[in-house]
Amino acid sequence: IKQWIYAGNTEFNEQLHARNLQAFGKKTVAILSQMRIGVIGCSGTGSIVIEQLKRLGAGELVLIDPDTIDVVNLNRIIGSTLDDATSSVLKTEVMAREIQKVGFGTKVIKFDTDVTTRATVKMLAQCDVLFGCVDSAEGRHMADLISSFYLLPLFDLGVRLQADGEGGITDIFGTVHYVQPGGSSLFSRGVYNLEQVRADGSRRVNKEEAAKDRYLLAANESSPAVISVNMQVASTSVNDFLARIHPYRRVKNAEIDSIRISLADALSYPDRYPDPCAYISRYVGRGDMEPLLNHTELNEL
Repeated sequence: IKQWIYAGNTEFNEQLHARNLQAFGKKTVAILSQMRIGVIGCSGTGSIVIEQLKRLGAGELVLIDPDTIDVVNLNRIIGSTLDDATSSVLKTEVMAREIQKVGFGTKVIKFDTDVTTRATVKMLAQCDVLFGCVDSAEGRHMADLISSFYLLPLFDLGVRLQADGEGGITDIFGTVHYVQPGGSSLFSRGVYNLEQVRADGSRRVNKEEAAKDRYLLAANESSPAVISVNMQVASTSVNDFLARIHPYRRVKNAEIDSIRISLADALSYPDRYPDPCAYISRYVGRGDMEPLLNHTELNEL
């Protein structure tokens, strides 16, 4: 993974980063201090990714999330409080506050919208790497497109339950996908399909339908919303990211496109997706165009 050098980035404090320096060395810590990293989604896995990136010394974080803290978030969103929930504080505000409190000098750019707006796309396009921490097919599709159009590496995090049909679960799975522009995509790997993307878009513009879906989701939760599971998947993604700027694994990075986790079997194993995506890869390196991302909703007015 390569990065741009941004003017005005803060020099890292070697005393604050003593343990990071012991683990990864000065070169890697210096690289992290110069990186602008986009995090799409600041909830369960997203807040934990942010927590780790800020303490590793990321130079700048671009945070995307339209939602506010709710009491049901308090069991898993790092830094959130009951006061935040009762006051409906934006998740990005909580993340920015907690980043500042650590004192490592990480800069924050925050957008209190979802990833389907023109401003968020334009800002994410200026990042060095993206972390997708969203459940929606539309959010993943947008991340796929931004990655391809602007040649950005993408890490996608997912967690799901396997139900036994009798009210219990047989396994909890986590997956971290690493997407390289021009290669396979989340779409070609079957993480989502276009019908799901269209359905998500319809719910986004139909507020009444979206509210109904949120109520149903709360009543029939399909993904394990607990911090211990999210923490494991988030840590796997950040360690995968670190391995790609500071190769420490015995396995070559090129041989790992995803990492799958089964909690029931206590297993973690890599997977390959060698075939390029015929759909997403046709946009590789296109950059700015109108409409943006070839998406009519993002057309310049």
